Amino acid sequence: MELKEKVLRAAFWVGLTSALSKGVGVATTLILAKLLMPSDFGMIALASLITSAIGLFRELGLSRGLIVQKEEIEKSANTIFSLLILWNMFIYFLAFSFAPLLSAFFKEPNLTHVIRVLALTFIISSFGEVQLALFEKEMAFKKVSLVEAANLMLYGIISAALAFFGFGYWSMVYAQILAELARVVIIWAISTRKPVPSFNLSAIKGVLKFGGSITAVGIINYLIRNIDDAFVSRILGTASLGNYNFAYRIANVPATNVTNVIGRIMFPAYTQISESIFDLRNAFNKTFYFTSLITIPLSLMIVVFAPDFFHLFYGNKWDSAILPTQILAVFGLTRSLGSGMGGVFLAIRKPEIMLKTSSLQLILLTIFLYPATVYRGTVGVSILTTLCQGIVFIYGYIIFQNITGHSFIDLLKPIFVFSCLSIFSLIGSSVITQYIFTIQDKYYLFFTKVFFMGTGYICLLPFFARDAVMILRDTLKTVKKGLS
Repeated sequence: MELKEKVLRAAFWVGLTSALSKGVGVATTLILAKLLMPSDFGMIALASLITSAIGLFRELGLSRGLIVQKEEIEKSANTIFSLLILWNMFIYFLAFSFAPLLSAFFKEPNLTHVIRVLALTFIISSFGEVQLALFEKEMAFKKVSLVEAANLMLYGIISAALAFFGFGYWSMVYAQILAELARVVIIWAISTRKPVPSFNLSAIKGVLKFGGSITAVGIINYLIRNIDDAFVSRILGTASLGNYNFAYRIANVPATNVTNVIGRIMFPAYTQISESIFDLRNAFNKTFYFTSLITIPLSLMIVVFAPDFFHLFYGNKWDSAILPTQILAVFGLTRSLGSGMGGVFLAIRKPEIMLKTSSLQLILLTIFLYPATVYRGTVGVSILTTLCQGIVFIYGYIIFQNITGHSFIDLLKPIFVFSCLSIFSLIGSSVITQYIFTIQDKYYLFFTKVFFMGTGYICLLPFFARDAVMILRDTLKTVKKGLS
């Protein structure tokens, strides 16, 4: 099967199942926001901040290293399987031991028990990491999508049910544990490769070296993603953190629900063509075009419709999250558009470039987060985060351009085209709902505006973005061929 066909087929299955699972995820967040308080979200955000920090070392970049490994795959897989289980048992011991100290530092007595329970996911997930990496290596993304979709849907169902029965923030903790257990069971059930414990360190020397670089980048990126949460929590309290975290989740729908899917597909694809800069550049152009097609209108929708959305569904409960949501939607868009460059850097085995760009972003955040938080609160943090992401995007693209010879016009064209189409669709939606249809019901008016904007955007594509239509048509042909 050709690489293009593999990518298109993977895009369909990952997109389909991800849309279903992520839809459940967004719905779960909205339902939990109705059943729980901002302080509950703040508690889980704080616990996740800590477990994510510890979890940076749980995988050591070995999964991605296994994806680029070309020799002694079985020996490498068995060795990595054994190492990950033993290593994550040690990681859990550290989390269990330091939980009281972390609880005291953040002035949250109940945090100790939450960390100790939530950290069990380290051990549970280690039993399925190798098979998941092999799925991606073989570009068997239908299996990957099934696993991730089941995990998120189970989490949504369990957490919502427990929250309804009054479990508070524990509803999210228990749901993560049970969903992770189910995830590992599903992985073993659908995997044809069953790793067995064995050690052959000579077979994974290259994997360890590559994984070390990936781990370093992961640590920096973790600090970037969570240093804002730490400042907000420490200076403004868990309630403000809950507002900021909720805004971040909603605003980053394009980055988390679209870009991660595309990046996950394209990393192994880039790896297969890493010897040709020409092929990499062409593949990046197509990826960037498709990313812009989806994320630009979604981001604009978040900016425009956020106030009505919060007021209609939550009243004044989440008013403090509205403006941060609108600002962070720009952050999410910039993050989405720049994500493809990282996959190329990894494919050509230059993770040090990602280390440079990530380090710059962390330095800027470290310098300016304190005054931004003190003087402007969550709004200031949102503005600073967005500006830093924009600076890093420009810096990273300059490096990318020097390596690949990429044309700046090829970068600007899809951004310009899809931004114009999104704005025209928004204007058309406003005209239709205000002057053609006289709608009084606020809920009906809200959904009508969203519907007409989305419909108008899709209808404009054949006239002004024919490449987008061709991409969708090729995808459908490939999937039809695969299903026949």
